Amino acid sequence: MRCHRNLHRLYAPLDTWETNLCLWNPYTKNLKEIIIPSDKSIPANLRDFTRREGGANYGFRYDCSTHDYKIVKVNDCITLDSTNQPICNGSEIQVYSLKSNFWSTLPCIIPYAIDAKHRKAEAYFNEAPHWIALRAPFSSNFDDHNRCIIFFDVGEDCFGEVLISDALFQEFSHQERVKALGVVRDCFSLVIFDPSPATFEILGMVNYGVRDSWTKFFTGFIPVEDMVDFHNHIKLLWEFKSGEVLFAIQTEYFDYTHLVVYNPVQHTSRITKIPDIFGNTGSIETYVESLVSFSNRIYEGEQEDTNVQAVSK
Repeated sequence: MRCHRNLHRLYAPLDTWETNLCLWNPYTKNLKEIIIPSDKSIPANLRDFTRREGGANYGFRYDCSTHDYKIVKVNDCITLDSTNQPICNGSEIQVYSLKSNFWSTLPCIIPYAIDAKHRKAEAYFNEAPHWIALRAPFSSNFDDHNRCIIFFDVGEDCFGEVLISDALFQEFSHQERVKALGVVRDCFSLVIFDPSPATFEILGMVNYGVRDSWTKFFTGFIPVEDMVDFHNHIKLLWEFKSGEVLFAIQTEYFDYTHLVVYNPVQHTSRITKIPDIFGNTGSIETYVESLVSFSNRIYEGEQEDTNVQAVSK
């Protein structure tokens, strides 16, 4: 059963020189600074790996089994081969608990790395963050046959892979098409966007976890200028009660984002162009208003402890 909970926003560092995160509730203006654990907190068996600079990905979700908010940090683990070429061996996983104010590190790396090309394509379903990823080890982000969809179970602190059909497996090998994840008709969904001629299709997993339940919901055309190649990011932000869907499309070489509201019944689009204040490092997100405080006393009846500690699992 899906557990519903109001969301806040997580602001992650843009590169590895940063030392903290900011958890912000836009409704109450409540801000909590969270210190990223140092390398000393990493288990000894993981210290030989190099972390990709600026390569960390973050997920933020509510764990209804423990009534806790959690942040999951996913970072590539790199080694060099005999010719000094980088090899991605997988990802290191660290999980922060707002309830305990602790970071924990999973004892082993997972055999996946978040696909850098689709880094902004994450989505949340069944209270779990989902990403488009590559199976590790690999030497390049162009190993298309290794592409897959993974999720993180915030209750069990473990990763899993979403089953895809044979047709989708072939689709993932097309570099020219941009992929994004989302939720449409209450189903976990995949958006496949072809920038030329700006067409897209949305497929939903009608029975989550069942490989053959992927169904094409609808196709459409988005008359957006400057979609000349696949150097773009598309994000499925929202589905309205009317059935319309909201996309954000960022161009790689232009400093603006297109907000597109598409009507699948009338096959029409409403498009707004907005400037990208943070360039390609930023992204547009959605949230639900909440009055929940970040203070630990809502969990334990105590004053907030500002000392952030890190532990290994």
